[in-house]
Amino acid sequence: MLPKSFTNPVVSVIASRLLQSTMALACITGVSTVATAESPIPIANVAPVSDLNAEAEALIATVGKTLESEEAYKKDAKVWKQGASLLAVVSQAIVEHPEASSLKSAAPSIRQGAIQVARSKTLAEAQAGQKMISEAVAGRLAADAKPEADWGKLTKMHPSMEEMNSRAAAVRRSLKRLRKPEEEARDATALALLAVATYADTHEVKNAADKPYWQELAGNFQKEMTETATAMRSKDLEKAKTVFAEGMKRCEACHEKFHNE
Repeated sequence: MLPKSFTNPVVSVIASRLLQSTMALACITGVSTVATAESPIPIANVAPVSDLNAEAEALIATVGKTLESEEAYKKDAKVWKQGASLLAVVSQAIVEHPEASSLKSAAPSIRQGAIQVARSKTLAEAQAGQKMISEAVAGRLAADAKPEADWGKLTKMHPSMEEMNSRAAAVRRSLKRLRKPEEEARDATALALLAVATYADTHEVKNAADKPYWQELAGNFQKEMTETATAMRSKDLEKAKTVFAEGMKRCEACHEKFHNE
């Protein structure tokens, strides 16, 4: 709807056409000129908010258990490091998702706490981050936690890649026989979300000319993992297997090109 100030018919027509052109451009590119989201790929195209909420809740519980003692912190370092890294990504996705979420207001604080846990060097540091997460869920938000975040800095590359390996293995197992489609599809959703972070984090690309190829691989991998998750929820095993296999080819191509640079 045009503002009431557009009373001149000529101005009104011009404004209307400009608005239509802007909307068309947004549809073609997938990017809104009005939206303030920082994600390089629109989150609404990556996963439903229900998946994000469920994954965030599961990660909060899993990470919390590994921080109950010094012994658990040391023993399960891989679990909390990868889990908290993914939680930071999931939380930012909730912030930017256009759909409503019970965790929307808490998500920036959860993200901040998750990053602190993921990068902690001591149990005390990790527990401080976990406390921030717990308080955010309870409605007590961190004063300095802003909605905006740099997707290229949400997670370190190593724990992100390790989590992708774990989730890919989980998807392979599930595709042999789906038992809990809604839950198992979230492994593919996690891969899609981590692909968005990988798209944004190009520090591994040593040659600037290779950046478009890196982002092409990450962008296609995201689409294929999103399609895999959708097919799994629909119990369409054949489609899920086909699309997942295509996505894995992106991983192979990425490792072949960038791993030894």
